Amino acid sequence: MRKRTALLLPLLLTLAACGEPSEKDLQSAVKEDLHTRALAAGSTSQAVDDLMDVRVAKHECHPFEDGYLCSFTLKMRTPLFSTRPVEAERYFKRKSWFGGWRLEGGDAVS
Repeated sequence: MRKRTALLLPLLLTLAACGEPSEKDLQSAVKEDLHTRALAAGSTSQAVDDLMDVRVAKHECHPFEDGYLCSFTLKMRTPLFSTRPVEAERYFKRKSWFGGWRLEGGDAVS
């Protein structure tokens, strides 16, 4: 039984690393990018986490270089204001072999 598990593990890890990012992956990557930009602008980490509500609705993704070019609608809300939904298309790349995605080459809402 252990030999079978040992043989299947590399295959399962390969399959897990395949495929385009999910809507949840896009939302996490966009929120992480916005969080990083807010901190660079002088906001505190806790204020960003407490005040920023980010919603991403995925439309489609296409393979591009070593990641995916994905189109999505972004809506952000804070206690003081809400943004209109913004349509965007950005490049997402896997952070590591074991998961997680990051937004590459530009901000989420330019």
